[in-house]
Amino acid sequence: RCQYCQSSRDLTLDHVRPRSRGGNTSWDNLVTACKKCNSKKGDFTPEEAGMVLLQVPFKPSFVMFIRDFNERVSEDWLHYLGKKQA
Repeated sequence: RCQYCQSSRDLTLDHVRPRSRGGNTSWDNLVTACKKCNSKKGDFTPEEAGMVLLQVPFKPSFVMFIRDFNERVSEDWLHYLGKKQA
């Protein structure tokens, strides 16, 4: 879901602190955002854009990953999780 408006359509990844301003591509700087919200936010922080981030990004623990996603991980994500496709 979009972490600004809760939409589940046209999702993208948003750098909370824009890369052009020193933000990195990491668990604690990425959230899902619909295209509309990502475009509205642009090269600003959520605060500067007047947008409320519904959940602060964080790196999930291994236990959380196993609990929430065991056997339900899309094959598209295996590369990012360091797993090889069968």
